[in-house]
Amino acid sequence: MNLASFLVSLAALVAVVVIGVRTLDQGERSAKSSEQSASAAVRSAVASERAARIAEGDALLRRLEGLMDVVLQMRELFNDQVSAHDTMWVPGYGAPETLARTALMRLLEGRLVLFPERFGAQSSVAVLTTTHLWSSTYLEGAIEEIKAALREAGALPGLQGE
Repeated sequence: MNLASFLVSLAALVAVVVIGVRTLDQGERSAKSSEQSASAAVRSAVASERAARIAEGDALLRRLEGLMDVVLQMRELFNDQVSAHDTMWVPGYGAPETLARTALMRLLEGRLVLFPERFGAQSSVAVLTTTHLWSSTYLEGAIEEIKAALREAGALPGLQGE
């Protein structure tokens, strides 16, 4: 073997080694890039899931707050109607007071539909949707039931002792 052919063979071998090293380096970079992409995808999925849970929790809180708003309106109407009379009073059939109560009962019923498992038929909140014979007992019971639901949802941490 002469020197020229040896140098050509050596140059070819060096070229093969350099190409192999570059290929390995590119493969490692590609693997790292794929790993980083997968890691980013996992982080993105976790962030999306967290955002979905937060949005779901916010929606639950808004619905519970809407329910509380109606019950507070009912209590205010009840107090106004009772204070306008000297004795315990129930509005007569067809009276404007009955219509006002009916409107709030239907509004409460519409919002209560969203919580079939939370407020059963025997709950104070549900009872208020079925009778015009409101009482402070049912109204306060309904408020307490909704406050308990808000506490469970994490909206009223300061009211846990009440």
